[in-house]
Amino acid sequence: MLKKWKGKDWYNILAPKMFGEIFLYETPSTDNSYLVGRTVEATVSQLTSDKTRGHIKVLFKIDDIKEKTAYTSFHGLVCNQEYIYRNVRSGLQKMECIDTVDTNDGWKLQITTSMILNKKSETMIQKKARKFSIDFLKDNASKSNLEDFIKNIVTGVYQKKMKKDGSRIYPVRFLEIGKIEVVHQGAKDTQADSQNPTDKLK
Repeated sequence: MLKKWKGKDWYNILAPKMFGEIFLYETPSTDNSYLVGRTVEATVSQLTSDKTRGHIKVLFKIDDIKEKTAYTSFHGLVCNQEYIYRNVRSGLQKMECIDTVDTNDGWKLQITTSMILNKKSETMIQKKARKFSIDFLKDNASKSNLEDFIKNIVTGVYQKKMKKDGSRIYPVRFLEIGKIEVVHQGAKDTQADSQNPTDKLK
């Protein structure tokens, strides 16, 4: 085992400043340039004190190395598909809404929203529900920077609001953000000094 790691240095990988730059992992490498561009992930439970959000993983991309520390930026979000499937029942209407949104600090994100309506519904109802979901996220993204927008998704604030307001169109049984992909990276995280991530996500 010692021979396997001979000549390699260990690097601490940190979450972005939006998550308090908390320690994620330690990884070995013979050349730190090999680490740049690598994608790592962490569950929301790892990033915050909320144990109920462990079904969501946040993706980070290593984009800077200083000494033995690897710094990351937000690179996406994925919800465990089994968590979504557990909420699907016979007679319910499962829908996916996919579109891009733009934050006010230049990030373009493609977001997939999984929505389950209480019963099978007409095409017109489905169109209205999809439009509501897309318009809600586009509007809130345009008024928020990346950190605030992702914070409200990670903590489930937007999902609860969307489920409640969407039920005015047709009763919504379940709603979750299934996936977020970064289409275009905007301004770098400019938060000042690191803070406790549980404080930043309240």
